[in-house]
Order: sequence, then structure tokens, then C-alpha cells
Amino acid sequence: DIWLADRGYNSVDGLRHVVDAGADFVVRIGWRALVLRKPDNTRFTVTDALKTAQDHLDLCLVAEAQTAGRTRVPLRLVAMRKSPQAAEKDRRRIRKDAQRKGKTIDPRTLQAAGWIILVTSLDANTVSRDQLFALYRVRWQIEIGFKRLKSLNLLDRLPAKQTASGRSWIAANLILAILISRQYQSYLDSPPCARYRV
Repeated sequence: DIWLADRGYNSVDGLRHVVDAGADFVVRIGWRALVLRKPDNTRFTVTDALKTAQDHLDLCLVAEAQTAGRTRVPLRLVAMRKSPQAAEKDRRRIRKDAQRKGKTIDPRTLQAAGWIILVTSLDANTVSRDQLFALYRVRWQIEIGFKRLKSLNLLDRLPAKQTASGRSWIAANLILAILISRQYQSYLDSPPCARYRV
């Protein structure tokens, strides 16, 4: 199995759990999400590495938990530079959010906004950098699917108070979503008649 996750799931203990269960992970991280070390055990700083990188990074590192057990997970950090337009869009969002909350932005946050940073347990000989980013895009499509379920099917507004009725309500909504998706796909598969074209 390959577990795909976004920034909320980047704890070292969680990554260790996935590996110990025999699976692999691909997780997006922020620039200060993990304490990282080089193979020689010296500290690795993501933002320092991004300063000297061209368009990508692909490095073997070790993540170390800051908990009592000091759990360690060997991993591969892969970063890809965003397009200038995408980077600027994220920087505008960060500035707007900081202004709204009255916070000062760390310059490293603006620097890292120009990159997509992933960590994975998948070896470079097995999965290429491009394949990793393709996997991450699949995860984002799943996320969009859930957002659609929440906004159109109101999946996030569970009216039931009991476990059994809650499960039934969620199952019914998922079945409805599948039926709508299949019906919608049949329309996409059938081009409009020529006489209706503009």
C-alpha cells in the first residue's frame, strides 16, 4: 500500500507507523514540519537547501521525532519549484491571511511558498520524482471529490445522533454521489447533436 496524505499528517510517529505496517507513504510537508537530518546525522534545513536548488531537490534524509523515544524514519525529500504564477498566488494568500490575523510572516514561509515539498519512503530506483508528483496529484483529486461531497451532498452535516443511523446516512450519500457521477459521465461521453452546436 502507498498512503497519500497532506500536511496535517506529517508526524514522525505516524510515518513510522505506516512503514512498520509494511506500507509506504507520500506526504506533503511544510518547511518546518519535521526535524530532518542528513545521513551523517547533521541537521538539515529545508529552506537553506531551497535557496541553492534550481528547479527540484531529491535527497535521502532521516526524520527525527522530538518525543521521548526519538523515533527516526529514513525518508526521501523531494521538492519541485512551482510556476511563478502559482507561487505568487500562494504568497498573496499567505500575506492576506497574516494581515487578517495580525501576524508577522516569516520570510522563509514566503520562500517555501514557491515549492511543493514531499517526503516519501519510496526509493528513487522504484519511483521517479515525476511519478511521486503524479501520485500526489491523485490525492488532490480525491480531496476535491470530498469537498464536492461536502458542498453538494452536505456530507459534512450529519443529522444523525446514533452510530448506526449516521453510517446509514453517510452510505446513502455516497451511493447517491456514485449514481450522480455515473449519470454525469454518460452525458460527457455523448457529444451534443450537430444542430445544437453554436
